[in-house]
Amino acid sequence: MQRQREYWSGRYREDPDLFGSDESEFAHWALDIIGVEPVGRKLLELGAGNGRDMRFFHSAGFQVEGVDCAGDEPARARAGAITSNIQCKDVFDFLHDHERGSAEVIYSNLFYNMDFTEADHRALFAEAGRILKPGGFHLYSVRTVKDNWYGRGKLVRRDTYDSTPDGTVMHFFSEAYANRLRRGSFTLITMEERLKGKGDFPIDVYYVAERKP
Repeated sequence: MQRQREYWSGRYREDPDLFGSDESEFAHWALDIIGVEPVGRKLLELGAGNGRDMRFFHSAGFQVEGVDCAGDEPARARAGAITSNIQCKDVFDFLHDHERGSAEVIYSNLFYNMDFTEADHRALFAEAGRILKPGGFHLYSVRTVKDNWYGRGKLVRRDTYDSTPDGTVMHFFSEAYANRLRRGSFTLITMEERLKGKGDFPIDVYYVAERKP
């Protein structure tokens, strides 16, 4: 993950608002899902970036904590007080620090597209299932195998490509892959395919909402 850390730290140094300073469309979608059911108030974000979605959930009343591999603190300046809630550490270490049944929501926006193997994803999903309370929400977005960037660069492993020098390693999700990861940990609420972004090169994503039984 060192290469990923260096890549994203560099990107945030160049542009602290790399993905915008306002909350994402996915954050609004996720809050709508959470809002239809009673839910507690602790939310963990994996891949929190500059904290834009954490600020949004905090303003909605959640206690928020996040983790991000990019450790450039100035790049998170716009997150204000929420910045201190973003830890720079390995995601597995971050998850291991949380007790069983200690959170109501685990949220990630495009984080699972990083250079993870299937074994890594299974371990991440298992940790999410351990940490969530019964009835808790696992909400994530991922770029799909229909995305315009799929197949660009060097094949690393199945559905995973290294797009250097135009990017970094990305693992793209198929519907079957998402279904396989969910099995045994979560029940599906909804899975929607969407095009995100404007212009001639939008990205194809899944919005996924799951629940711990």
